[in-house]
Amino acid sequence: METKIGELLAVRINSYRKKGEENYGSGVIYPTKEYDYDLIFTAKHCICRKDARECKKYICDTCPKPDYTIAKLVIDHPENPLIQLKGKDCKVFFIEDRDFAIVSVPKLDIDNIPTPDFTDKKQFDNIDGWGFPQINDASEITQFHFKEASKIVRESGKMWLPIESNATADLQSSSQDNIKGFSGAGIFGENKYLIGIYTDTQNSANGKGVIIDDHINQFLIEKGLGNLAIEDNSQFIKTRINKEFLDCFEKIKTYTVEDSTLNLFCIKLDGRNLDTELLKDRLIENIRYFSLSDSENSDYEARKLTGKRDRIATRKMEEYQSEEKAAELFIFSFLEADLKAPKLFSKIEIDNSFSSVHIKIQDDNSYTLVHSNGAMNCDINKAILDSLDFISKNENKCLTPNMLMSNSIASSSYDCDTYNSLKRLIIPDKEDDELEIYNSFGVFVGFNADVKKFKKIKKGYKNHIYGEIQTMIENILGKISEKLKQKELSESEINLYLVPFEDVSAFSTEFLNSI
Repeated sequence: METKIGELLAVRINSYRKKGEENYGSGVIYPTKEYDYDLIFTAKHCICRKDARECKKYICDTCPKPDYTIAKLVIDHPENPLIQLKGKDCKVFFIEDRDFAIVSVPKLDIDNIPTPDFTDKKQFDNIDGWGFPQINDASEITQFHFKEASKIVRESGKMWLPIESNATADLQSSSQDNIKGFSGAGIFGENKYLIGIYTDTQNSANGKGVIIDDHINQFLIEKGLGNLAIEDNSQFIKTRINKEFLDCFEKIKTYTVEDSTLNLFCIKLDGRNLDTELLKDRLIENIRYFSLSDSENSDYEARKLTGKRDRIATRKMEEYQSEEKAAELFIFSFLEADLKAPKLFSKIEIDNSFSSVHIKIQDDNSYTLVHSNGAMNCDINKAILDSLDFISKNENKCLTPNMLMSNSIASSSYDCDTYNSLKRLIIPDKEDDELEIYNSFGVFVGFNADVKKFKKIKKGYKNHIYGEIQTMIENILGKISEKLKQKELSESEINLYLVPFEDVSAFSTEFLNSI
């Protein structure tokens, strides 16, 4: 019998009412791979001690401050003694505009616990949920099936879940009371994808849920809780660089200066050193996608000639004439993995002022072309200001849509269907006056930071490093703003990715020698 991932990840939540009454709900475990804690997703009202139907002041979706006492919170599984968690060991996070809560718990000591995948798919062959409803006294795990799975509706982060009639046949008179306790249960598609959580029962036939989407993922990233790497199925052209690259970093903070965004990352620590060895390995993996076109990569993969592909890609990178190879590979990787902007071309493939051109598709009638540049310099101030000078100097040299698609390389860079879809988007029919085209810029800056001075500190080593790096950036925000205004870039959309190194020059040299 096939193991059901949802059954293995289900937990029961008890937040206890004010009079000591048991208040059961459900939750779903998300085991993290790289952290010393796991996460549990549940409904906000499963943590709150109020009765959602009696709470007149707020609805759960928009309630800014649920009434809960962390000491009263208990998370367990009636049939698994390894899951016994008390509130004092947990930390709770609420998403203000969703009936969604995240509980950080100590690492669960469970062998072979599966990790679910996440996706933005809208159609599934089957959808199921596992939780602890009142019908079984919240003491037994129960599976619900949801029908019309292929017609699942995603609206403002919510989903409608028509319940199979055979799942509620024995609920007798009050479906809502009997399904009570199922709120917070994980909803899974095709026994693989964690789509979201169950939140509300309208009647015996219809339920609602909250989708785990990019909005929730961004909340996790901002709180330093991880990155779900939601599989993107919405675009005909997809990114090649995935979560494993971003897993080499901790995102420290995001700053906004004029219309530009500064994303400050730090390489993850290996003991008391920046783990640059793992980062080099990940960058080497990304060379094939920077050097070769999408169709070339697909062709070598289909013919199972990945060794040949990697040799050709590496040779092209070695022959590529640039003083900033490492930095250009960094910005390419960040734009794909973090901004979710697939590469159209790199400078290896097409002569261009910028190192690569990416596309960020907004909807059917708009897209942004993202032109990239990278620099690695020991002086962060000089590196950033020089990069802004470069954009100002080359802004008028950006390849136009016609130049991008009329180039003979374009038609050979993608399969026929992808090329035609891309061409229809980038160069639509002349009568289409509604198309909105935007140019933006992506910049990587690697710089030196003196992290060695903190190595003798016994406690809070990581916090000292992060604080030092943040101070470095915050001290130059004013200069960045002045430069943007001076170069008339204050209204330009620029995504800067900033990463500190102990010795940026040594890293760049060592990386290029390792190719």
